[in-house]
Amino acid sequence: MVTTTPIPWSFIREFSWDLPPRIVLGRSQEVDDKYLQHRLYLSENGITGYDNIMKLFVSNATYVLEHNNFPYYMDEGISHYVVWINPMDDETWKRNEIEDLVTQELFEGDRESMRLDTVYFQNIPELRSIKAISHIHVFVSSLV
Repeated sequence: MVTTTPIPWSFIREFSWDLPPRIVLGRSQEVDDKYLQHRLYLSENGITGYDNIMKLFVSNATYVLEHNNFPYYMDEGISHYVVWINPMDDETWKRNEIEDLVTQELFEGDRESMRLDTVYFQNIPELRSIKAISHIHVFVSSLV
């Protein structure tokens, strides 16, 4: 979905692990066009979204944290990451483990800053782009 208005931090702060959005969060037209081109490329080359993401798990990594290649349209100063969870390790991940991962990877262990500057959630099943691989959206604000 395309949106012409960037999503403000005050809106993202309404969501959490326990209260994910129940609506589609939009992308800018430019990012949405790139996303659709990427999906078309995968389709034309017989690559599923699942197989494309599975290539990220080199050496059987249990997770991959990366900037979202197709981020939602956010206000300036908000970074959108995604944590992909290897399906072979999916059952062991809990909220506190995601929080620990984000704290270590993005905040050098500073849990207080992580809690002030970060929102993370997993979309509800109906809104997940790749249903077979758990992934968590992580938003970090440099504005706080």
